[in-house]
Amino acid sequence: MHSRWAIYGVLILLFLQQGKGAFEDHPAGARGISLGGHPCALVGDLWAGFRNPSLIAGITSPTIGISIVPGAYGLVELSRTSFGYAQPVGPGAIGGYGSRFGFDLYQEIEAGLTTSLAVTPRIAVGLAIRLYALSVSGYGKASCVGITAGFLLSLSEDSHLALQIDNLNSPRLGPAREPIPASLLIGVSVHPLEVLRFTASVGKEPGFPVEAESGIEFSALGGVRMRAGVALDPVAWSGGLGIVTGGIEADYGVRWHLDLGVTHAFTLTLIFGGL
Repeated sequence: MHSRWAIYGVLILLFLQQGKGAFEDHPAGARGISLGGHPCALVGDLWAGFRNPSLIAGITSPTIGISIVPGAYGLVELSRTSFGYAQPVGPGAIGGYGSRFGFDLYQEIEAGLTTSLAVTPRIAVGLAIRLYALSVSGYGKASCVGITAGFLLSLSEDSHLALQIDNLNSPRLGPAREPIPASLLIGVSVHPLEVLRFTASVGKEPGFPVEAESGIEFSALGGVRMRAGVALDPVAWSGGLGIVTGGIEADYGVRWHLDLGVTHAFTLTLIFGGL
């Protein structure tokens, strides 16, 4: 078993490298992880929709899923389990999700409700209310509520531009003086061929460098989707594949951080009514 000092060392290194504290904007699906990390313009993708709530406006059938990261960087203590559900309602959709990250000495629990509205056939907006709950052994517990807004512009059926702003209300965990920082993420998704998709995103948090990432997805025969991606600052490479059959999609993603090593992710998504 890895020592707990090693776990704390990894957490400290992550925070120093990325300028992040609790509740970093972790990608919540194997597909997103394999496309670089945070593609925010994947219309109709359940997991992307819980980071950018405007995207669930593209969900046309009830969808439920579970995502498991069994141990970030090979450490089972840094595991994450997430689940989500989305339901089309009129010209939009509603959904809910939850996730747990950490181990017995350090846990982050996040839960949220999301809603989206297709204002026009090409414009959608979304809003998410997020509950953050942090528990650190020996230091107690704290919680707060954050608000995320999303915007989607479909330039065509095959090209989409999306924007999300996290923590609009500057929530604070317990007596902390510094709020969970607001962040801005802008992304594009381009589908020039039926079998090919490109994604890219740029993110910014006050006081920290711009983060950029991109990915490519190729759809082969038999419902197989092959993916690859790269992220900058910090540098990380990723890849994976998905298998789609009927209303079931199974995805695997892997992310390789140059200093910390490999993270694996698995996602199972059920779409009632088929794809």
